[in-house]
Amino acid sequence: MRTMLKIAAGFFGIVFLVGCLLYGLIVSGYIGFSPDDEHVRVTTEIVLRKKAIAVDRGPHALFVLGGSSAFGISAQQMESALGIPVRNLAIHAGLGLKYLFFLAREQLQPGDSVLLSLEYMHYVLEKESTLEWGPLVSFQSSPEYVRELSYLEQIKYIAELFVSEERGAFTWRPSNPSQSAIEEKTPYINQWGDFVFDPNTTIDPKELNQSIHSFRRFYVNAMTSLLQNKTTIESRSGAKLIVDFVKWCKHHGVTVLMVFPSSAKFSDNEDVVVDKVGKMILSFYDNIDVKTLVNIHSSQFRNIFLFNTFYHLNEKGRNVWTDLIIKSILSRDLHKLNSSSLNDTKIYCKVADGNL
Repeated sequence: MRTMLKIAAGFFGIVFLVGCLLYGLIVSGYIGFSPDDEHVRVTTEIVLRKKAIAVDRGPHALFVLGGSSAFGISAQQMESALGIPVRNLAIHAGLGLKYLFFLAREQLQPGDSVLLSLEYMHYVLEKESTLEWGPLVSFQSSPEYVRELSYLEQIKYIAELFVSEERGAFTWRPSNPSQSAIEEKTPYINQWGDFVFDPNTTIDPKELNQSIHSFRRFYVNAMTSLLQNKTTIESRSGAKLIVDFVKWCKHHGVTVLMVFPSSAKFSDNEDVVVDKVGKMILSFYDNIDVKTLVNIHSSQFRNIFLFNTFYHLNEKGRNVWTDLIIKSILSRDLHKLNSSSLNDTKIYCKVADGNL
């Protein structure tokens, strides 16, 4: 009996030591995973946007943070109009706010400004909805992100990598993305971090309508549930991450502004629900002293302005939406975003062309 216990103890001891060694190698970045093409695409976009930020970003830069903002907002157009450095730090919304804000904190400096353009899911869902392959992409593009997490979060994070069906084989000292992947993707991400539209791309109207209908139904149902349960925005996990990020920004001298995400128009029957949730979101930001630039109807567009899904504007739509944001900033003399007077000013955009 004692012999069996010793063997069992020895076995579990070896497993524990191997687990600790593997944990250390993964967290330190010595071991990684070989991703598939979709992961390489998303990871490469993140790497290219980080490179865009590093080049001639200058002092007092404005960073656009969101998921679909690469399609919805033109940093290049804003920089030209406002006369300050503007960079688009957009990542796939499915990677989560925690990772988005980690990337932002890496780049932000005192005197910078942030324009939040976050999807509705971050406000209305009880818990953040992250993609199964989210940990893999964030690990591949920013291994240092794992070291920012608590020990329990690191263990959970690594466990998610192991159980993910999207994970490829182990690789030693992974170099991801490859130079060829970067070269292939570079034409589609400009030096401001914006998505570059391919004029030869054709979008099936039927598929676009299906995507719009699916997303609209999803969000209206989530918003309706929020209202029926009399739940606050503040109780959502995404909102708590936003609050922590805003506190960090204020502590480090970074100004935070907010716009609603660009999206397809909601129907007249859905507007009642959307209006109520929109007011809740505005109240949430007002309570944490974040300035808002737009009302919820100004951000909704007809299908002719959409690219390939509910959130993505086409080039014409992006130009229109960016121009509205620029005009609202200039009309309030907010292009001097590093001005200390901004911190004492409530900003409300009066531009509300609901027919866009």
